[in-house]
Amino acid sequence: MLDLAHRIAAVPWVYESIQYVMGFRHSRQHIAQQVTALSGRGLVLDVGGGTGLWRVLWPPTYAYLCLDIDPQKIAGFRAAHADPAILGDATQLPLADQRLDVVVCIAVSHHLTTPLFERLLAETARVLKPQGTFLFLDAVWSPNRLPSRLLWALDRGSYPRTAQTLEQALRQHFDVRHSEQYALYHRYLLATCQKAVLE
Repeated sequence: MLDLAHRIAAVPWVYESIQYVMGFRHSRQHIAQQVTALSGRGLVLDVGGGTGLWRVLWPPTYAYLCLDIDPQKIAGFRAAHADPAILGDATQLPLADQRLDVVVCIAVSHHLTTPLFERLLAETARVLKPQGTFLFLDAVWSPNRLPSRLLWALDRGSYPRTAQTLEQALRQHFDVRHSEQYALYHRYLLATCQKAVLE
């Protein structure tokens, strides 16, 4: 039964409706503040970009590229947006080194085992230009929040992590310039990171 629910939730219009119910507008406000603080131009990769709900955050001065592993979501993106989209794996990004100004990754990490999450972070660092920006957002494991526990039980993502665990992983590859938490049904961690410069 849960498998059927997950298949239905993958249908683009159903997926987008769920995102709105789960607080897309509220999260968009938090992320928009971080986008506004950026340079205002460059090449952006939206890892796990789905149907392109987050495209609205990026003004036309940015070149935007969506990557997702789900063919249905990529089809939904292509139906709604003129920007390029790649069917691909976030742990094996099909892009050259130091190609991107910004990588954004929203609600992806909880779908990945720890080794795959580490690989995603390493790949993100690889494709970012020196001083490039990584915007990261995901729900965090908050066992004391009943709504959050119920939602995790229904989510396809089987690897929720605490905010502390996520930040530690981010700091292995990036300088965390801004970090905040906020709560809706879940508690969320939003981090703005810069590619660490090796000395």
